[in-house]
Amino acid sequence: MSKIIKIMTVFLLAFSLVACKAEKDDKAKPVVYTSFYPVYSLTKSVVGDTVDLRILMPKNQDPHLWEPTPRRIKDLSKSDLLIINGANMEHWADSIANTLPNLDILNLASGVNLISYKGAAAIGDFQYMVAGDFDKETYSFDFGHTHEDNMRIAFLYCDKDYSEKDLVKMGRKIMEDPGEDIPQKSLIKVEDRKTYKLEMGHEHGEIYYKLPKKGRWIMFSDRISTDLLSYKMLDAHGDPMKLDVLRDTSTTNEDKITYDPHSWMSIRNAKRYVNDIEYKMSKLYPENKSLYRKNASKTLRKLTELDYKYRDLFKKTKRKEFIVSHFAFAYLAKDFDLIQYPLQGLTSTDSPSIKKITSAIDDARDRKINTIFYEYGMPKNGADIIAEEIGADLKGLISMEYINRDIERDVGDDFIDMMEYNLKNIYESLRWYMKAIEIKNANFAYDRDPVLRDLNLTLMNKEKITIIGGNGVGKTTLIKIIIGELKLRSGEIKIFEEDISVDSLKKIGYVPQSQKENLYTFPISVKELVTLQLYESMGMIKIPRKTHYDKTIELLKKMNLEKYADYPIRDLSGGLRQRVVITRALMNNPEILIFDEPTSGVDENSKRQFAKTLEDLNKNFDVSIILITHELDWVKNNLQMDKFYELKKGGLELVTV
Repeated sequence: MSKIIKIMTVFLLAFSLVACKAEKDDKAKPVVYTSFYPVYSLTKSVVGDTVDLRILMPKNQDPHLWEPTPRRIKDLSKSDLLIINGANMEHWADSIANTLPNLDILNLASGVNLISYKGAAAIGDFQYMVAGDFDKETYSFDFGHTHEDNMRIAFLYCDKDYSEKDLVKMGRKIMEDPGEDIPQKSLIKVEDRKTYKLEMGHEHGEIYYKLPKKGRWIMFSDRISTDLLSYKMLDAHGDPMKLDVLRDTSTTNEDKITYDPHSWMSIRNAKRYVNDIEYKMSKLYPENKSLYRKNASKTLRKLTELDYKYRDLFKKTKRKEFIVSHFAFAYLAKDFDLIQYPLQGLTSTDSPSIKKITSAIDDARDRKINTIFYEYGMPKNGADIIAEEIGADLKGLISMEYINRDIERDVGDDFIDMMEYNLKNIYESLRWYMKAIEIKNANFAYDRDPVLRDLNLTLMNKEKITIIGGNGVGKTTLIKIIIGELKLRSGEIKIFEEDISVDSLKKIGYVPQSQKENLYTFPISVKELVTLQLYESMGMIKIPRKTHYDKTIELLKKMNLEKYADYPIRDLSGGLRQRVVITRALMNNPEILIFDEPTSGVDENSKRQFAKTLEDLNKNFDVSIILITHELDWVKNNLQMDKFYELKKGGLELVTV
């Protein structure tokens, strides 16, 4: 045997031994199934690679509609543990437990406080009794988003005046019948005193009905409409009917209790989930207990930081409500004392009717909503129309019920990434209503020479205003007061509803007059000049690190200045220099930008470049802007500003242009 063959034989033998060991190790790993994505992600953060962790339902499927196939059930039968969310989310869980009685199942929702609401009344009872005058037209039940399967109803013709006691007795007798199944979109030819079981489904839908004769009818239902289980009775024109409510509680107090299943959409619930997963896995596999505890602690720390961060932020927002297409965020809203308003029907696979879109538009206008949220990764189905009609932003929220590649690419691939994405978007929409700067009764004087007298100013978040005035009226003084260089003699100033402090001043970026910028003659590159703005984060030695330069390059790209990164600042044109200085002011992510005479002493080309820069700022950065100038005509003709003020006699007056 040649030397080469011997070497190859030894190599192949070694490789086969390693492969066998790897195969043995893989087979030795316990198999743990999780029901769907959020459960999988939280479990993965605890167990790492210590088990063969699998997800039962594909990430791009709807968990409300998905059913495990026989093959999936067979695979599940060979596993050591199934972890589910619970709270009625996995509607197939009971059948799995019956089919696989020896399978260990961890129900995470059993350990948290669930949002509950009344479900169906018991057979032989009803929750809702109304009376109305009907003719022989076609009426409808309009259902909103729900996780219930059906609703039972019956009609009784009033051929005489019945007492409430008689109606209750007759209604209970009629509702003893389980009812005839009626699919969505069906038309019921109503029979007097007959019970019907209406299919409700997960999303929006309608069922139509016609009564056999004109007159006064009583409608009995085993369900009362609630936020989480909503329906309306509409007339032939699609408008809500005027009905007399005779009863809105059950007659036997045997209402079933139903839960909102989206319990994972709470940071506080997620923390309990992580603890329960860690406890269960440590009990099953004690050899990994220390690792599970370490991993769980890391995840809990991240969740806690996220919780405290947004708890503090949401406390400062005066608006608390947000509009969303999918009623999946009640737990998140509860965590932070917010209110969600769902645009019922917009998550349906069918496009909503013109009437429904019109109604949603009117509602959003009444609430002065600035953002419409839709289910990220799903069809917008009218949410975009509503947003465009009312001039609102259109943004996505992620319920994590189904995950696609776009979400993983743009947001992240774990639970915490997606929760932070949701919280950030909701906060930004509510923050829109906040006052970026508020100055009340401001007075200032140099020695005995008064400059500002009872000056008042309100700059809303994302608002763009211009302040004009001649030389010596106090424009520069006002700027210095806002950026903290001067203190008021009396009055108050708040930045995002906080008193002036080191932290609040960090929310302001200042762009001085071009002719006052003395760095233009200094031998420094564009990249170095912009990076200097990060001086405070450079440590004791004050030498920029790679992370600082990476942030600079990223921002230069956003401002279309990347190709000038290594150019000496003194070699650039006036317009480009100004764009660099603005970029430097953006380095610390300010929420307010103040421009001091940006068009003063520059040529027309530089002015045009400034106008383009401001246009780019409006598109790419969510900032409030104060522009100080004495060139009113040029500004109003070339820039899109929201308001104009004139500073004179120590105060500000709104100017109509």
